[in-house]
Amino acid sequence: GAAYDVYLASDEASPDMPKYRAVFSPKDEALGLDAIRERIKSSGAHVYLDTGDVVYAGFGYLCVCASSAGVKTIALPEVSDVEEIFGAAPSRRGVGIFREEFRNGETKVYRIVSRR
Repeated sequence: GAAYDVYLASDEASPDMPKYRAVFSPKDEALGLDAIRERIKSSGAHVYLDTGDVVYAGFGYLCVCASSAGVKTIALPEVSDVEEIFGAAPSRRGVGIFREEFRNGETKVYRIVSRR
């Protein structure tokens, strides 16, 4: 996975910590989604989706809440086995990237098991 969990900080004095890295963003700077995503990528953190969908990841699980309908390309930080928890999608073995169809507003939860 990523070397750090990354968070946006509005205070230059926010220190980096052993497992966390602060990405400075001044309070008065209005950032759009693309700018935030690029700052996070440039800090070394992993980005699962390049879309405006909501993603929660951690502790072996990935949750995607679709903000629009369509096929989403989901990139994992490492080759893993993927199983959709509440759906009928087949399990995927040894994938680093997978594609999944979503309806607008649909939420899917996956169990992610690293192959490392």
